[in-house]
Amino acid sequence: LKQLHTTVGDRGFDERRQRAGLRRLIGRNYDAVLVVEWDGLVVGMCAVQTIVSMAEGALVGLLQDLIVHAKFRGRGIGKALLFAAGKWAFDRKLSSLQLLADPLDDDAVAFFRSQGWQVTRPAWVRTAVGHNASG
Repeated sequence: LKQLHTTVGDRGFDERRQRAGLRRLIGRNYDAVLVVEWDGLVVGMCAVQTIVSMAEGALVGLLQDLIVHAKFRGRGIGKALLFAAGKWAFDRKLSSLQLLADPLDDDAVAFFRSQGWQVTRPAWVRTAVGHNASG
């Protein structure tokens, strides 16, 4: 978790919040947390949350927090996570998977393009509404 949120970097790392977020996702049949283990160590993960897309008129999967430990990159782990996320979404009859990627992260954008993902132009903008994530 720490590597993920220091990589994302815009909100810093707060272990309590990250664990609270994972607890909320794990066990919900309409969301998934997917992990890849290597010799008992979690070396990659992502989450998929089911949301309604008004543009598509259907349920879609929002892929979040895809991360592979730096020492394990280039071994197909990211591809495996994307494949597993796609299968999970397909099995639940979701119409697409979507994600938000940092447009300045050339490696990430190139990776998703190499896997057949289409880069679109919308930018997400965020604001807090006053509720603590662990509350």
